[in-house]
Amino acid sequence: MKKPLMIMTGSALATAALFFASAPARSAPVSTGTEVVRVVTTADLDLSSEAGRKALDRRIGRAVIELCGQASDADLVGRNAVSECREEALAQAHQVRDQRLALRSAEPIQLALR
Repeated sequence: MKKPLMIMTGSALATAALFFASAPARSAPVSTGTEVVRVVTTADLDLSSEAGRKALDRRIGRAVIELCGQASDADLVGRNAVSECREEALAQAHQVRDQRLALRSAEPIQLALR
């Protein structure tokens, strides 16, 4: 599990925010001190098409999994923390995604774990 102490102590907070840089990677890690960030690019997707929106959702899903990490099957507390982290990160990422779709913006989506 990535950053197990942070997740297990309940301090896992996933946020999605605007990120004003274009990166070629589909889900690129960015380090900002103790914060773990994943950037999901959208510039190469046609978000007006169903296929483009599905591709974006897959990218967001992979970024959330990378962001929140994994826990051992034997670690119930850790698994619950990872599950909660993923639910929060996904909900916030979808909120930003919906805003981008409404504005027809190609700005990348940033997911962060503090």
